[in-house]
Amino acid sequence: GAATPEDVHAAREVHDAVVAALHDLSGVNREVAIGFYLEGYSYAELAELLGVPVSAVKGRLFKARRQLKQALDPVAQELWAPACRPQKEGRMLTPLIEVELDTVRQIASGKRIVVLREKGAGRVLPIWIGSPEADAIKVAMEGEQAPRPMTHDLALRLLAPLGVQIRRVVVNKLVESTFYSEITLAQGERVYEVDARPSDALALAARTGAPVYAAQAVLDAAGAPDWTCSDDG
Repeated sequence: GAATPEDVHAAREVHDAVVAALHDLSGVNREVAIGFYLEGYSYAELAELLGVPVSAVKGRLFKARRQLKQALDPVAQELWAPACRPQKEGRMLTPLIEVELDTVRQIASGKRIVVLREKGAGRVLPIWIGSPEADAIKVAMEGEQAPRPMTHDLALRLLAPLGVQIRRVVVNKLVESTFYSEITLAQGERVYEVDARPSDALALAARTGAPVYAAQAVLDAAGAPDWTCSDDG
């Protein structure tokens, strides 16, 4: 759906915080941080561009990452607070079934779907998604690299200095034909669950190799034999 005023405000806060944190870095550390996290250069490419050894690039990036983490960690905690729920020990869990990203398909109407396949079984779970999101998932599944980082690549690069890892993605609800999902994030010993659109969550899973699950109730309600999802366009 369309971004809410709260979403726009949060995005602006993140942007301003990142810009301020980068500004506070020393010049040499800033250029390697921007080159690595925002422009997608490798260690070797940065070393060649800057005319320094790879070890110097790694050293500067280590210092930049440490300083960025200190600067951005409080911002992340504040922004995650409404959307993140600390994972509670011993809570009753919805039965989950592991699935895998199978294909991204286009049907005759031009609409796009991402197909999740139940591991070890014949059921698939087709989820309608937008064209940009479909392209983002397909690029990652095919192991391609965009010339410049796509939105999901950038999100992962911004999470890296905070020491945040994606543990898993769960398609957890189906309400009036709309799928919902959550991403489990780990930062050290802290574990959080973040609500997300399935298309965004799956794009991140495709890039990180994080396991993907579907709630059993979702699969029972919307799962189908593979033949029902054959291409017709």
